[in-house]
Amino acid sequence: MKKTNWRNKRVLILAAAIVMFSSAGIRLINAAIYNYHHIGLFIRKDFPQYTSVLEMQNAYAEGVPMDEMDLGQVCRAATGMDGWGVSGMADLLQISAPCTISYFAKPGGDVLFQIQAGTDIWVDLDNPLLAVPPIGLSSFPTYLPGWRYAAPFPTEDGAEQESCAYVPLDALLRVAEAAFVQSGYDLSRDPGPMRNAGAREVAVVRILMPDWQMYSSGYYVSPDIYHEPWDGWTVGLLAAGGVLLAADGALVLRGRKRR
Repeated sequence: MKKTNWRNKRVLILAAAIVMFSSAGIRLINAAIYNYHHIGLFIRKDFPQYTSVLEMQNAYAEGVPMDEMDLGQVCRAATGMDGWGVSGMADLLQISAPCTISYFAKPGGDVLFQIQAGTDIWVDLDNPLLAVPPIGLSSFPTYLPGWRYAAPFPTEDGAEQESCAYVPLDALLRVAEAAFVQSGYDLSRDPGPMRNAGAREVAVVRILMPDWQMYSSGYYVSPDIYHEPWDGWTVGLLAAGGVLLAADGALVLRGRKRR
């Protein structure tokens, strides 16, 4: 009976260790695939590299809060330009918001402004680069994945809020996807890597183009285009698996001493 219990304990410990190591492996593979897909979409050999980037203050590297950041300076450092303004109203596409778009004081904090689903909003599809101020789809990356920094979309009733706030990336992607579908955006003749891309893929490129600009110039690696493979969860899972293997080894040694 004791031998059976000893074996059962080993089976449970080894099974748990396998689960831990497998989970860590899956997270590493998912991060690698995500990084290859998102960064790979933006790599272009002909993009100019700005040597002045290393000579200018890097607000992201210094951890400056988004609401204290000089976005104009960031734009100049990352692109060598002052930033493209948002297109005039005549160049914007009017659509119904496909979802409720909430703007927060901080990620997951108090809602400062909200655009209800179905509200008529104006969307700029033609200006994917860094814009100052960032409005609508034009947004700045933040320090957290899934959160952007931008001012709300202009609305049909003219209730514009020019101050920037945190907005979920998924909401902007849904708006961009709906706008591209409504506009009949056709990439079937595009000679580049986006040939025949779906609306969702085009939306990703549209929203994350500022991140690509920063990445290409060496200014900032956004968490929305790069997932850290060795994050706390992955390291924790590997450590837990190691502890379980050590426990199994201890059981084996104890069993040998009793013989």
